[in-house]
Amino acid sequence: MSGKRKQTSLDLAQKIVIINEIEAGKKQAAVAAACSLSKQTVNSIWQNRDKLRQAYESCGGSHRKRLRTSAFDDVEEAVLKWFAVARSQNLPVSGPLLREKAQEFAKLLNHDTFQCSGGWLDRFRTRHNIVFRDICGEAAAVDSDVCDTWTATRLPALLSSYAPCDVFNADETGIFYRMLPDKTMCFKGDSCHGGKQSKERITAMVCANMDGSEKLPLLVIGKFERPRCFKNVKTLPVTYTFNKKAWMTSSIFEDWLRKLDKRFKAQRRRVLMIVDNCPAHPKISNLEAITLVFLPPNATSRLQPCDMGIIKNLKVKYRKLVAQRLLNSIDTMTTFQEINILDAMQMLRSAWRDVTSQTVANCFHEAGFANRLCKGGNDAADPPVPETLDDDDDDDDDDDDIPLARLFPAGDVTFNDYAAADDAVETCEEPSASDIVEEIVATRSANNAASVDNSDNEEDDDDERGTAAAAAVPSTSDAMTAIDTLRRFLYAAPASDTAQE
Repeated sequence: MSGKRKQTSLDLAQKIVIINEIEAGKKQAAVAAACSLSKQTVNSIWQNRDKLRQAYESCGGSHRKRLRTSAFDDVEEAVLKWFAVARSQNLPVSGPLLREKAQEFAKLLNHDTFQCSGGWLDRFRTRHNIVFRDICGEAAAVDSDVCDTWTATRLPALLSSYAPCDVFNADETGIFYRMLPDKTMCFKGDSCHGGKQSKERITAMVCANMDGSEKLPLLVIGKFERPRCFKNVKTLPVTYTFNKKAWMTSSIFEDWLRKLDKRFKAQRRRVLMIVDNCPAHPKISNLEAITLVFLPPNATSRLQPCDMGIIKNLKVKYRKLVAQRLLNSIDTMTTFQEINILDAMQMLRSAWRDVTSQTVANCFHEAGFANRLCKGGNDAADPPVPETLDDDDDDDDDDDDIPLARLFPAGDVTFNDYAAADDAVETCEEPSASDIVEEIVATRSANNAASVDNSDNEEDDDDERGTAAAAAVPSTSDAMTAIDTLRRFLYAAPASDTAQE
C-alpha cells in the first residue's frame, strides 16, 4: 500500500477554516494531519490565504471547489460594482441588462476581444452568487407607515439582543473646511459634485454608540493621498483616506468596517451597526463581531440618530473654531492663515471630542432608540429629550457666542446659516460607468506602482493657491520653549470655578 496520504477535495469554506486555525497558532503539520492532507497542500492554502479569503468574502461561494477567475477580471469587477450600486437603489437588473453593461465596460477598458455570451453571464452569476428574482413594488419615497413599522417592530427586535453601549450608528457629512462666514452664501445649497468648490470640501464619517459612551475616531476623506501639509507629519489626528471626489465609496466603507470588526472581535464584543441605505454602503459578508443593518430607504431624516443632531452639533463646534481662528487673526492684526486639511482634521477632532455623551444619547432617543428596548434596559435609563434638539446644548458655549457675534452683524447671514451651509454636500458615490472604470484603473495602477515615489501626489489645493510650503519641523529646543510659554500663559490666566473647586 502506498504511503501517500489520501487527498480530500476542499471547498472554500473548509480552506478558510484551515487558514483560521493556522492564524490561531496551530502548526501546519497538525492541521494537515487532522484534515488528512499533505503538508504541501496546507502550505499552499496558507500561502494563498489572501486570495482565498477575498474570494470567499466577495461571492459567498462557500461550496466552490476551485478558485476560478475571469479572463477579463477588470470587466467583471466593474460590472459587479455597477450591479451593487443598482441594487442598493432597488433598481431591477435583468440578465440582458447585465450583458449590455459588461459590453459597455469592456469597450471602456479597451478589451476588443471580449464577448459577453450567455456562458459568461452564467459563470459571472455563479462566481458572485447572484440570482434573479421578480421585484415586487417600486422604489419610491418612504412613507410614514414604513417609519412607524421600523420603530414599532423592526428596531425593538434588533435592540433586544444588544446593550446600549454596543449599538452604533454611522453616517457621513460633507464639510467645506475652509469656508469663512463671508463665503457662506456662495456655498450654501451647493451639491458639490465637482469643480472649484469640490476642492474646498472633505467628507467626515461620524460614528457613536447609543449611550454616548463611545465616539469612534472620525474618518476623514480628502482628494489627495499626500497633501503638502502632511509633509514631515508621522501621526494624523484622525483616520484619513482619499479619492478624487473626496466622498465615501463602497470600498472605503468596507475597509473601514472590516478594520472595526477586527477591533471589536479582539474586544470580544458583539456590536449592532446601523447605517443608511445608499450605494456607498454595500452589504458585507462574513463580519465576525458586527451585525450590519440598513435603515429603510429615504428615511434617514426620521430614523437616523446622526441626523437628529449629532452631525449638526459637530459642525456648530467646528465652525466656532474656524470663526475664533479668524477673530484671533483680526485681534492680533496678523494675516489669516488659510486652513489646510491638517488644520481641519485637528479642529474636527477637537469639535468631535466636545460633542457630549448627553447630546449623542438624546439624538438616539429622538430616533426611537429607547434604552428599555435594549438587553437589560429599563425606562429610567432613557435620557430626557428636549422638545427640540438644540444646535449646541453645552452650558459654557454662551461665552463663545459673544465674540463670535462680531462676525455676524444683523444681515442676511446668521451663525446657523454658516454652520449649515454644507448640509446639501454630496458625500456618497453614485458612480457612472466612466467613474467605475476610472476607479478600477487607478487602483490597479497604484498597486502596480506601490514602490514609486509619491512626491508627484503632493498636489493639495495649497499648490493651486500659491500658499507657502509645509513648515519645517521644530527643533527640540523650539518645542521646549513653546511648552514653557504655554505654561506661563496658563499660570497667568484667571482660575475657573471648576479649578478652584
